[in-house]
Amino acid sequence: MKKSIQELAELLGGKVIGDGSKTVSGVAGADQVGPDQMTFAENPKFLEAAESRNAGVIVVPDSISESKATLIQVSNPRVAFAKSLELFFPQQKSEPGIHDTAVIAESAQIAESATIGAHVVIDEGAQIGEGVVIGALSYIGKESRIDANTFLYPRVVLYHQIQVGKNVILHSGVVLGADGFGYADDGDLRIKILQLGNVIIEDNVEIGANSCVDRGTIGPTIIRKGVKIDNCVQVAHNDDIGENVLLCAQVGVSGSVTIGKNSVLAGQAGVGDHVRMGEYSVLSAKCGVPSKKKIPPKSVFSGFPSQDMTAWKEQVVLMRRLPKLVKSLQEKILELENKVSDLESQPSSKV
Repeated sequence: MKKSIQELAELLGGKVIGDGSKTVSGVAGADQVGPDQMTFAENPKFLEAAESRNAGVIVVPDSISESKATLIQVSNPRVAFAKSLELFFPQQKSEPGIHDTAVIAESAQIAESATIGAHVVIDEGAQIGEGVVIGALSYIGKESRIDANTFLYPRVVLYHQIQVGKNVILHSGVVLGADGFGYADDGDLRIKILQLGNVIIEDNVEIGANSCVDRGTIGPTIIRKGVKIDNCVQVAHNDDIGENVLLCAQVGVSGSVTIGKNSVLAGQAGVGDHVRMGEYSVLSAKCGVPSKKKIPPKSVFSGFPSQDMTAWKEQVVLMRRLPKLVKSLQEKILELENKVSDLESQPSSKV
């Protein structure tokens, strides 16, 4: 597929600086781009690399306006990058139909435009919407619903009564609706608390491979629209994950947690039960938040137990300096002890 630079600029909402009539046929990194390809340079370092390879066109932020190459200025190069990949590498659409080996309950409702892969099992009362793709060996539980244009990779499991919205992507190994981790102590026994709620996944959510979202004890666990969940993430019962939240790899969220919209939990962050995180808040990698803690909106927390990142950084610096401080203190104490010893060894003067 070839497109003129001017055409690309219009599609990306950018401005051409240079020859807009030239054409390009693909996208590449700044250190691999060729004369017939587009690349992206968010800073002068990448711009220099792209120029050295005689790039066909370089997409740059508004702050860059001069180059020996043709440029497309945009307000957000990363967004332009995502859009350009969709232009040059459009996703192949699956052929609608149901594979011969799929097992479909009579009461299940499946749209004619849906694609059901090999050895898929769809249980009683399930509803599969228009354009849905369900990969091989997946299971859709009783009375679960999947809305239009959602894509399930192979080996995805939806327990009963799970609701999945439109344009959702579920990667292999995702499990939605397993029982929440709830038990009551009775002396030496742990008695299971029935998990009677469900899971609601709103529109435009993506959940990475081998991640799990548990059903609520009573009431739903909710993943709100635009949430992006990385691989190997655990979301526990009755959590409410706000719009556009990012949960990075190996994050663990305990039960009954509320996370405000546009928040970010970096890799291996852990959140205790009944925590409340405000909007636009951030937990850095390996941060541990104790149960019932409240994280203010637009704050950044680090460490274990969690605290404001500025205070945590100060403590880390002091911890690194501690060996030298201890050694210096020991030397001063020894010096004082020697002085005292010298004074005690001198004969006392009599008046």
